[in-house]
Amino acid sequence: YLSAGSGTKITLANSSDLQLSTSTTKAYSIWFNADAVGFSSFSRILLCKLQGLGGSATTDGFLMGINSSNQLIARVASDNGATTKFISGIGATISTGTWYMATLVTKVSTDSDTFKLFINTTEVGSTAGGGSSLSSDTRDLIIGNYDSGVQGAMPFDGKIGEFYVHSGTFG
Repeated sequence: YLSAGSGTKITLANSSDLQLSTSTTKAYSIWFNADAVGFSSFSRILLCKLQGLGGSATTDGFLMGINSSNQLIARVASDNGATTKFISGIGATISTGTWYMATLVTKVSTDSDTFKLFINTTEVGSTAGGGSSLSSDTRDLIIGNYDSGVQGAMPFDGKIGEFYVHSGTFG
């Protein structure tokens, strides 16, 4: 497993398997155990395939992390970064010393419930998956850290066990 906290990260080269889709639903799942929570501000990043965060994305892509309220969060950007959707895992607090499986399920679509966030098997948020096009989802996927172009984000502090990507029909 990956033990992060000091800038450690794994970079997976961009591929169609990792990219968002307008035709297929994808699920990105990661097992993690936080060594620290209660951050004063910003988000600790578990997964990042997005450039730009502070209000406006500059590429298509996604990220998942833990916010300053110790909740799981996710963001999906489409339409060349012009459309961004955000979910916060309200009511599900992340604690230290516990293994969690976080899953982001998304399809870029204006249909309802095409962007969902789960902790273990519990859905903690859902909304429409955003815009209608993907033209710039070309960034590498970073596990345990963030892209240098993501403002207001910090590396994850803890352990990451496994990461999975699935595509198809869910639920």
